[in-house]
Amino acid sequence: MKWESNPDFGNYRSEISDSIVEKRIFENLISRDPYLVLEKIKTSPEPWWGISHLSKSKIADDAQAHEVIKGTAETIAIGMSSSDLYWEILQKIKYYSWLFDNEFIVKVISEKIRTSNSPVLLQQIQPYFDRLIKHNSVRNALLHYLETSDYPQAVFELVENHPSFYTEQDTISTIESVIKTSESPWHLIK
Repeated sequence: MKWESNPDFGNYRSEISDSIVEKRIFENLISRDPYLVLEKIKTSPEPWWGISHLSKSKIADDAQAHEVIKGTAETIAIGMSSSDLYWEILQKIKYYSWLFDNEFIVKVISEKIRTSNSPVLLQQIQPYFDRLIKHNSVRNALLHYLETSDYPQAVFELVENHPSFYTEQDTISTIESVIKTSESPWHLIK
């Protein structure tokens, strides 16, 4: 078995996934100094590991930390789009809720909703939905999900506390259409 070395982490087996290594690098850095985490976030292919640690540190709300984190939004979005564990990434960045207004991140979440048939996905975005509902792309993705999914009731459960979802005419038309064509419309109406 081959061992490799990294100055921020120490020795590790090359068979350990890159993600685990990245996670452990951030664990090592946060134990030494949060500013080291901040520097590593700038170049990390998986900055969410560092962001999670940074959110619990004494510099969590520093302007410098916010600027660095804003600069990683595109990398975060790329990670979310290519990962089946995107929900884990969402959990890591949740402290910085303003990231859920970032165009890259909103685009990826909208695409995940639009191309999904899973009610679990909608449950996973529930904690961030107060911010996400403000974006037309998320609203449109939910309408598409409502029309195409085998689980349209999941949309109604997600938007239950968001009456603003029902104010657009296209939303009302889509809901009426789904109810009319549903085999069991009583599941959709509360």
